[in-house]
This record gives sequence, structure tokens and C-alpha cells, in this order.
Amino acid sequence: MSMASWVMKVADELVAPCEPTPCATIPLSSIDHVLGLAFMLEMISVIREALAKALVPYYPVAGRLVSFDDRIEVACNGEGVWFVEAAVADRSLNDWEAIPLSVVKEELLPSCPPHLNQQEMILMMQIEGKNCKRDIQYQFTTFEVIAAIIWKCRTRAISAIGDVCLTFAANIRHVLFQLPKAGYYGNCVYPLTITATGEQIMQASLAELVGLIKDAKESLPTKFKEWASGNFKEDPYKISISYNHLTLSDWRWIEFYETDYGWGIPNSISPKTHDFSFTCGILLKQPLPKDGVLEGQVVMKEHEQRFIDEINKCVNV
Repeated sequence: MSMASWVMKVADELVAPCEPTPCATIPLSSIDHVLGLAFMLEMISVIREALAKALVPYYPVAGRLVSFDDRIEVACNGEGVWFVEAAVADRSLNDWEAIPLSVVKEELLPSCPPHLNQQEMILMMQIEGKNCKRDIQYQFTTFEVIAAIIWKCRTRAISAIGDVCLTFAANIRHVLFQLPKAGYYGNCVYPLTITATGEQIMQASLAELVGLIKDAKESLPTKFKEWASGNFKEDPYKISISYNHLTLSDWRWIEFYETDYGWGIPNSISPKTHDFSFTCGILLKQPLPKDGVLEGQVVMKEHEQRFIDEINKCVNV
């Protein structure tokens, strides 16, 4: 296995102190000038720290080594520590014993770009960053996965050309300044929309699509604040009727099947979506031992079998 397939340096930057620090030049001690100690100590680490905060009390570390005649001093200029984020393919650096001995230290240790003098650096750090494909498989919601599968399979089934959109309703109760009164069961949602080309969605992995959905959910506070203040170009509540636009809603947490309407709990619940003027799907939970179900107009009749085939290929890999 080649070195490049093990370690990939994802991002690098200078991390400076997060607050102003003193500007001064600090002379080093006689011990620091011992010739036998004039080398860089190389360590391999998986530590993720709040480096910028630590560089405030330890501000000399963010400086540079400078020479004056035969003396070396520290210029406390706050330029920062060279910080490299790396990833190990399909593994964690915690699995150290699994990393082959053929991987050279340059892959595992930081090196700064030519415009920075590495000999002047006091500290450089390289850490294992979060891997958008290795971590997502453990950190997702059922809705995110179902939505990703439906969007990908539907886009393939209709052979979408141009932009395709996915819209889903997100709960906004936690971002409201004034919460609805206790006992309020009405809608309190904001529609989030993701737009990409059909080709991108058809070629993307499910992990990448889940990532898009997660990113949209994380943007909710900002987008809702912009809408509430009138700072928006298009009204997010106006749903497109384009066939390339899919709207999904999650009703699994509405307690339809736990409610006794006077003659026992219902055997079946089905929303009336066939009169809708836009393409939509509603996720429903059924009584155990049955699985969940998708109701709605997800595709036209002529694309129905292809959509089912795509779903079967996706869930049976």
C-alpha cells in the first residue's frame, strides 16, 4: 500500500493566539544554547487542542527564533504555530499498530511551506482531522439516511438534467425567541432546501449526501434569522412545482398509532397527497412489527419501477 493512500494532509494554516499578546524579544538561557540540544524534537500525536487559546498564556511559542551574533532569542510576534490537519485512509491514528512501517515520517509529521522558515518555528503540530466519509457512518439520523437514499434513487430514476432540489421541514422551536405556549401542536417549521446538479447527486455517495443534509440542518439558525428579519431573496416557504424538486416531511414522531380514537388504535394511516401540485413524500411509522413507510407522489407513473429498482439496489448492496 502506498504512502499516499494512508495519510492525506487535508488543511494547513498558521494558528495565532486568539487574544492580543505582548510583543517582546526574550533571550534564551545558556542551556538552550548547548549545541547538543539544538535540534527539533519530532513527536507523532493525535491530540486536538484549543491551540489558539493555549497560545495566549504561552505566547512565546507563537513567536519565532531569531539569531543575534552567537545568541538565539525568541521574537514574540504572535505569528502563530504551523498547524496541519491530516487524515488516515479508512483508519484512525489510534490504530497505530496497523500503520505500515513503510510510511515515512514526512507523511506523519508537519512541514511548513517554503515562504515560512521551518528553522525559526518553535512548535508545529499535525493532528488527525475528522474523516466527511469515516465519521458520518457513525453519526447520522434515520431521516438523514432515508432522505439521502430517496433523493439519490429518485434522481437516477428520472435521469434528472440540470439542478435538482431537496426540501425538508426543520423544527425551529429551539431557535425561536418566544416559544409557543405549552400544548401548541401546530406547525413550527422552516423549509430547508439543498440544490445540486442531477449529475452530482447521481454520482455522490450516500455519506456525501448525508453530509449535505447535515450541513443544511446546521445552517438553520442563520437562515431562519435572515428570513425573520426580512433579509432574503426568495421566500423559502414557496415550494417549487418543478419535477426536479422533491419535498420530504417526517411524520414518524406524530403519535398516530398510539392514539385511541374511541374504538382502539388505527390499523393504517395514510396522508392524502395525490392532489398536491408538487412532488412530495411523507415518512410514516407503522405499528410494530411493521417497518416504516413512504407515502406520497415521489415519481410519476412512468418512473415508478425504475425508482423501486434503484431503491432495491441501494439498500441491498
